[in-house]
Amino acid sequence: ANGNPAGTRYEVEYRATGAGAWAQFGSLMTSTTVQITGLTENTAYEIRIRSFNGEDIASGYSSTLSAVTANIVPGPVAGLKATADTYMGFAIDLTWTNPSVVDIAGILVVWRDDRYPASIADGGTVDQDDQATNYRHEDLAAGVTYYYTVYVYDEAGNYSTGVSVSACATVSSDVIAPREPTGMQ
Repeated sequence: ANGNPAGTRYEVEYRATGAGAWAQFGSLMTSTTVQITGLTENTAYEIRIRSFNGEDIASGYSSTLSAVTANIVPGPVAGLKATADTYMGFAIDLTWTNPSVVDIAGILVVWRDDRYPASIADGGTVDQDDQATNYRHEDLAAGVTYYYTVYVYDEAGNYSTGVSVSACATVSSDVIAPREPTGMQ
């Protein structure tokens, strides 16, 4: 590439813009195309390259290229289910599966009793840790439908699209005391 003979190898170095030392990406390579991995999202980087001939004599560095990594939003939870606890009563259990993302910081459960939450700040909230796959909402009013939206958020503060579900807080008739007997003689 750029008039270099066959067998020329390239060294790719990068660093966060304005940071100190340069890091080498991989080993010397013959390809003139490279995808640098392991970078932090939404961060500006400087990249430079130099070439080596067959005798391992290095050229000077190229001019510096500047690039900004993408701001990647985490995917949403999957399989969200809401189940009313009909035995203990007045509780709703939520369960879900987290996406396969390496930088999940937590799960945010937003709830209301009049409609589905429209955003991360639109209702009561419960912040769960990054490994959470369930939440139990207790001390609810009987016969009221509760609406939930669950969000995944990452270390950079990005939130996934919300996934919504609802359930009615009920109690099974098996745990309601029967009426007292009448008509005894």
